[in-house]
Amino acid sequence: MSLGAQAPRAVFQGKVVDAQSGDGLPGATLQKGKEVLGLCGSTGEFRFELEQAETLVLVRYVGYTPQEVLLRAGDSGREIRLKPEATALDAMVVTGSRYGKRAAEETVSIEVVSRELIKNTSAVESAEILNRVPGVQVSDGQANIRGGSGYAYGVGSRVSVLLDGLPILAADQMNAEWQYLPLEMTDQIEIIKGASSVFYGSGSMNGIVHVLTTWPGAEPETRLGVYSDVVDQPRTPEQRWYASGETPHSQGLFFCHSERIGQNFDLVLGGNGHVERSFRQFNDEQRLRFNLKTRYRIPSKPGMVVGLNATGMYENSNRFLIWSGSDANAYRAFSYSDDRYYFFNLDPFWSWHRNKASHQLKTRFFRKFRFGTGTDIDAIANIALADYQFQQRFWDNKLVATAGMTGSYGWTQSNLFLPELQLDSLGNPARFFELFSAAAFAQVEGSFNRLNVLLGLRYEINGSDLLVEGSIPVLRLGANYRLSEQTFLRFSLGQSYRMPSLAERFLRGNVGGLNIFPNFDLLPETGINSELGIKAGFKLGKRGTGSFDASVFWMEFDRMTEYSLGFYPPAGTDTSLAWLGWKSLNTGRARIAGFECAVQGTIQYRKLRLQPMIGYTYSFGTNLEKNPEMQNVGLFLERVGGTFFQNLQDKPEAEWLLPMRSRHTARMDVQGDWKRWGFGLNVRYQSFIERYDPNFTVVSLAIPDFNDSYVLNRKHRNGDWIVDVRLQYHLPKWNCRVSFLVKNIGSLEYADRPGIMNAPRSFTLRWDFSW
Repeated sequence: MSLGAQAPRAVFQGKVVDAQSGDGLPGATLQKGKEVLGLCGSTGEFRFELEQAETLVLVRYVGYTPQEVLLRAGDSGREIRLKPEATALDAMVVTGSRYGKRAAEETVSIEVVSRELIKNTSAVESAEILNRVPGVQVSDGQANIRGGSGYAYGVGSRVSVLLDGLPILAADQMNAEWQYLPLEMTDQIEIIKGASSVFYGSGSMNGIVHVLTTWPGAEPETRLGVYSDVVDQPRTPEQRWYASGETPHSQGLFFCHSERIGQNFDLVLGGNGHVERSFRQFNDEQRLRFNLKTRYRIPSKPGMVVGLNATGMYENSNRFLIWSGSDANAYRAFSYSDDRYYFFNLDPFWSWHRNKASHQLKTRFFRKFRFGTGTDIDAIANIALADYQFQQRFWDNKLVATAGMTGSYGWTQSNLFLPELQLDSLGNPARFFELFSAAAFAQVEGSFNRLNVLLGLRYEINGSDLLVEGSIPVLRLGANYRLSEQTFLRFSLGQSYRMPSLAERFLRGNVGGLNIFPNFDLLPETGINSELGIKAGFKLGKRGTGSFDASVFWMEFDRMTEYSLGFYPPAGTDTSLAWLGWKSLNTGRARIAGFECAVQGTIQYRKLRLQPMIGYTYSFGTNLEKNPEMQNVGLFLERVGGTFFQNLQDKPEAEWLLPMRSRHTARMDVQGDWKRWGFGLNVRYQSFIERYDPNFTVVSLAIPDFNDSYVLNRKHRNGDWIVDVRLQYHLPKWNCRVSFLVKNIGSLEYADRPGIMNAPRSFTLRWDFSW
């Protein structure tokens, strides 16, 4: 052997992946001391050489818990699985930038609801979870973020609801069906509080609710949850409408199975069955849902994936619309509907991650079908969507460019839509109402030392039957500056718009005794949403961590749309009760401002682990056309601060406010775990609605005690405190957890809006199994 010969070097290779999804983690580092031995490629693969046959390395990736691993040369199939860090500061989100990114580095407020919180609350549908998030309220299916939305039952939404990256709003009403979202398969829910129209188009002007479902891990997993809920008697015996000895109740089950078959195929199956005898009259529900997810990695094309996801649900539900009175008849229905539905969606998709570039094509066909009564036609709503995205990284991942195109086409018929526009002379369906959209978007994000900036742009053309609207270019600006290792300052400014739904323009009918009138002249909404915020991490003792988030926000809307109750006779027709009902109107310019703060963390003391989450939101909104003096920014800010501690019910100042909103909301959830025991406390506060839609007074013509008793009985308090408690016990031998929950423990009588009372105290027993 010559003096210059070198000893052979050993080769180490493998892959670094997410422990839950199995997805590769590009850019993950493997280091020994301060020396970086390897950097993972686009699919998480690594390869490096050393002189020794084995070595201990530290594997790191942003947002994941570092892990020490002993690697041996020649073990080419080694898969290193990193777990996401539990801290809110390092939570990974995908909604804001369409790729994995730390929530702390985003330019807009993003809340993350984890699978663990969903499991702890034993929620039956996603709306229950959202009502535990600071600044978010869901009432009658309508999501409201920071006071950006009022009341509109079942039609339109300023909050776009996404399921695995694509909208899941029905073509006819463009509303969210929360019971359709597969909670049993949900991995996390991401809520963006701000305009998101650049990436997600019409309907995203007030924010995004993004439900992300799970993929298999390294080992097969099956989860089963069985629950039973019993509702207590109302505090006022006269309110009980059902027979003596009968108790409102519900039962159901969730299941989810995930498995990796071979090296390249992923399979997830899930479902939910639910039967409910409601505490409200004519509000019973039965549903059955089934979910499927598949994914196949093409071996001959590294980084290329194809798959098909699907969900189907049958639902038979009575819908309680308005009470017969606000006191003794609060749980009796004045108007209701009896509906049978089926829903399904099919989602073929394709993606290819190659070096620093990626392509994604997601498609969806979503169908909602409501059975007619036999004397009217069925309601059919179909929509087909496609979204293509190209993403490229430059300059050592310091610059990320995202561009793409989206398109959708919907067609719908309904017995509630104008018959003369869809039926022939014999009364048979002859045509569909149509809607379409086509858009192009681009966003560039740059990272310069401590500063992250982004610029996004979208142009979209929308059509809603005879109305075609080309939006002005929609702009998004954002910046995030890292003040220190654990402190981030952010700013965002986003334009937004929303096309009116087909239902808002063409719905004409009688639902449970209430008329709904069409509005052919309804115009699209536009808006601007801005925010300045700070997020900071901190230590809680030796083994605790936490994060603090605070922000101020400012929203401006033009041609704001609200459903308004009143008399709408045709021209030349006298006003009468026959023309009393709802109609969607452009109510003019609106301005909403306020602030929000939240704290969450994890405290570990010996065997006790506490996880508190606390948040508070203040929102003040006014109609600038009805209150022109409030166009003055100084005067507006004076009203925002000057009325903070005041209850404006029955005061002239209430006329400044946008209707059907709570100015103050607070949320708190605390989870504790000690050995096999778990316990929790959830508290929700919402101040009273200080200004109702003035047209609600018209309802008193048909229901004399529509709202008076409810308001008079609550003059002594400024809002509602709703308290839930829970107790859990783990049985490791059976891989089981038993949970007992008491919701609304004080049996408080409260209503999110006039006409529908929430549940009294209820008791839930739930068994969760996993193997």
